[in-house]
Amino acid sequence: MFCSFHCLCRFWYLFIGLAAASTLHAGDEALVAAVEAMPTPNVGMALRKAALEVAIEEVKLRRERGDIAGSASLAAEILAAVDVPVTRAAPPAGGFTFLPPLRNRSPNPYLDSLQQWFARESAKADDFPAVMPDKSPFVLTGGPLGSRTIGNDMLRYFWLGAHAESPLKDNPEALKSLLRRADLYLTAYRLHSKKYEEPINDFFAANPAFAAIRQTAEVYPNLLLPTQRRDWDATLRHAAGIWLRVYQEGYKLYPLPEGRFCNHHIGIANTMLSIGKYLGDENLQSLATHTVKLQGKNLLPDGAFHYITDYNEVANYHSAVIDLLVDYSFITGDTSVYTWIAGSRNYTALSIADGAVAEYFTAPDWKWMWNGLPGNGGEAVIALTGDPYERYITDLSHRQRGVPPDIQGATFYAPGVDARPVPNDFLVYDRNIQGARARYGRFTTAMNGRNHDPSPAPDGRGDAPGKLTFVGGLVVDDDHDRPGPVDAILMAVYPKVKVSSARGEEWLDWAYLSREERTTVATGRDFASLATTYKLQSTAHAQATAPWPWAAAQQWIVLPDRVIGLVEVAPIGEQRAHAVDGRIRFGYGRSGNMRKQELVATGPGRFAYGELVATVHATNFSDQAQGPAGMLRDTPPNATEIILRDEPPSATPRGFGPADVRHFVVEVRPRWVEGDAEVRRLSGEGWRALVARTGGKSYGVWHNLSGGALAVDLPASLLEGRQVSLHFPRGDEPGRPPEAPKGSRMTIPAQSHVLLVSSVDPVDHVAGWQNFPAFLEQR
Repeated sequence: MFCSFHCLCRFWYLFIGLAAASTLHAGDEALVAAVEAMPTPNVGMALRKAALEVAIEEVKLRRERGDIAGSASLAAEILAAVDVPVTRAAPPAGGFTFLPPLRNRSPNPYLDSLQQWFARESAKADDFPAVMPDKSPFVLTGGPLGSRTIGNDMLRYFWLGAHAESPLKDNPEALKSLLRRADLYLTAYRLHSKKYEEPINDFFAANPAFAAIRQTAEVYPNLLLPTQRRDWDATLRHAAGIWLRVYQEGYKLYPLPEGRFCNHHIGIANTMLSIGKYLGDENLQSLATHTVKLQGKNLLPDGAFHYITDYNEVANYHSAVIDLLVDYSFITGDTSVYTWIAGSRNYTALSIADGAVAEYFTAPDWKWMWNGLPGNGGEAVIALTGDPYERYITDLSHRQRGVPPDIQGATFYAPGVDARPVPNDFLVYDRNIQGARARYGRFTTAMNGRNHDPSPAPDGRGDAPGKLTFVGGLVVDDDHDRPGPVDAILMAVYPKVKVSSARGEEWLDWAYLSREERTTVATGRDFASLATTYKLQSTAHAQATAPWPWAAAQQWIVLPDRVIGLVEVAPIGEQRAHAVDGRIRFGYGRSGNMRKQELVATGPGRFAYGELVATVHATNFSDQAQGPAGMLRDTPPNATEIILRDEPPSATPRGFGPADVRHFVVEVRPRWVEGDAEVRRLSGEGWRALVARTGGKSYGVWHNLSGGALAVDLPASLLEGRQVSLHFPRGDEPGRPPEAPKGSRMTIPAQSHVLLVSSVDPVDHVAGWQNFPAFLEQR
């Protein structure tokens, strides 16, 4: 009886396949009845029934799009498959690549979180709008139709239903959720994807989406009906052409064959690999593998990965690079990249302050805007290295935000690694940023001393915007269990010149980012200095602009309890501008979890922002004001600035000459630190000096701004009565050791500086820690 009923339904759908669209509705009830009547005596039949239920939905969607022939053929195929169980392929040697065994099945908080995620999501209706020929429903991020949401959800549903150790293995509802999203994604891709720069082709979406699609077809080889398989095949061939063009033409200014846009290029390569493996396209796989194999050169000595060319990484993308490298190993079975992941272990202890707060203000170019997440390496680093700091920050982040439903976390989770709080009370030279990191209690500071080549390729490709700041700092709350426990952030100290009024937006009409930097850094045991000269450029978001004819210089002294800086700006020759400002920016971060503060003027040249206190010691700007600022664009205004200027921006540009040097000296310290430093600005032909006295010690940064060596006389007041030492700039290697001055004169190399320290404490006259590993060994 059952067979006769299905035979009748098959005949019915073969007949209506020739009918008009309006009559197709009549067959839906019979189709639904046939699938509802299917027995499910085993896993294979339960999965088949689930797949056919989704295929019925697809019949209706195809009809809505006007695909009458595809709708009818799929309906007939549904009836032909009602007694054909879904089979699971025998795994190849080493197993299916995206399903490596778990390191620990129980306890496994990530596995628990994945189950909880499935329960929450399954309680919601998969109510997706139809993809029409003239409209794609996808957006880049956010909400159920964010392409990244769809891609990551597809992979979670696949993993939960297919992994041998998943408590939801062979769950029909997981398969249905996966197939609905796969149909949505692939249909939109087939109808609307034309180029790389669109939401559905974002690699953070395409990487997991195509991994799920390829693995689904491999694990369940007879799951798809012939019409579905033809469309999947055609869509992935279309995708292969798009991603091959991405490879050949490069992503924006960063050609992919060079492998120098680290997170983008690994994500692009992973997507190419999944598509290539699905199609058996050896060329696509070979090109992608070559790109990933280049990434080892992007690992910096203290664990960060380059962001673009020679730019050090930003916290959120650091974790993204590790995730993408793990994905590569899951896609290919190649675990050689684990060496790089293990090599990143020091990044967390150096760059993530206590409270799981990323010190993102040392990030390169426009990526200072990304903050609010810890950005550490997570379970892969813990499993591969046993790093106690990574364990501590990961556990703390879980207390703050909960354990994420993360496949990689579930795979790598290995209990038994002791958690140890990140080190405190230290200042070290960080080879990731080629500057000093200082962390003393709740107060943490860092300087980015890495010079970026403005044109790393002969034709200028690879240019990226420069830094907003060279030195930043933050105060962390005592309440570490609150997500993003930031009290206040010193985000930036910089000059700003309004060079245009064409766009009507401050972030576009002003020049304020660094270009053609000449930065040097010196470090002692608990102090550091930075000096730099550079030109100003305006922003084009992800690309550099030509430098404007305005020069800037900065000198900084970083101490355990404060930072002190001198900032100058002047035109190169006779120039015109609407305004010239000095800015000191404070913020609370991009995330709503961070505590908003108000900038309060407490006296002439004195300000408070949360637990941070700022003093403008000296300036030749005539006016001080306050104003809002965005993280990158003008809105949302989640930062605020001290604004130093002579007068507000004028509608008509004013003239400025080389003698119009504007400067200011600022000190920022935590509120609990008593007393300002005594600060002086000294100057001479071709040089500047910033001298500060605090805690019975004196520090002086003598900076040579010129193109040749300069001999400078040192003040007698700094040389008499105490031990004095000169500290010289260094790179990734320690360089010249400290030495006593020879007489009252010293020579400063071109575009460099010397740090003079006057102190009775012998430790102030020895070299700083060679690097972070050396500090850990000797502390």
